Amino acid sequence: CPQSAASAAYCWTCFLGSVVLDPWMGWTLNALGCFSYILVVVDEVCFVSDHLLATTMPALKGYSIIVKEHMFVFYTGVWLMGLGGFASSYACQRFYTVTDVSLKATMAFLLFLYLMCGAQK
Repeated sequence: CPQSAASAAYCWTCFLGSVVLDPWMGWTLNALGCFSYILVVVDEVCFVSDHLLATTMPALKGYSIIVKEHMFVFYTGVWLMGLGGFASSYACQRFYTVTDVSLKATMAFLLFLYLMCGAQK
């Protein structure tokens, strides 16, 4: 449940930070949104550390979480660069288009490996 509350706070504050007219309030809300997502990651790491070793192929599951969280850091960096005017909206959307497809393909491949290799045991 803490992960759900932090996820809701992350989505809501980042949305508000993108639409308010006051730049200081916008950046404050965006920073709060990033902090909320850090709480989501901490909760996920705590949950996974309790359950990871009890599953088959724990290294593969751990790797998928590491890939996902690193991509979040990259997405956040590009998003903040767009908000700050350091990258154009078009450049940000091109980055998201390429990396999102790549991330989905990578995660699908990891899931395929987990299901196929885990089914043989």
